[in-house]
Amino acid sequence: MDKKTLLDELLEYHSTQNTELVIRNRAENAIAACVNLMNLIEESFDAATASDLNNRVLLSVKNRDPSKFLRKIDTVISGK
Repeated sequence: MDKKTLLDELLEYHSTQNTELVIRNRAENAIAACVNLMNLIEESFDAATASDLNNRVLLSVKNRDPSKFLRKIDTVISGK
């Protein structure tokens, strides 16, 4: 008879439902952060620059590559 400790049982407990809840919570937080970022961009820059930056935010997420957004924001910051 093999005895398991409470820690062993907790470490083994990993269900699909828990993974799905983690994904849901992370998505909720990430989307809220993006919305807040886009609102801040719109408040901080003129309409054309804000539109360009917001498009780059969305494309960076879609393409999983922040470099285009970072390159543009660095250009905007250095131009101020």
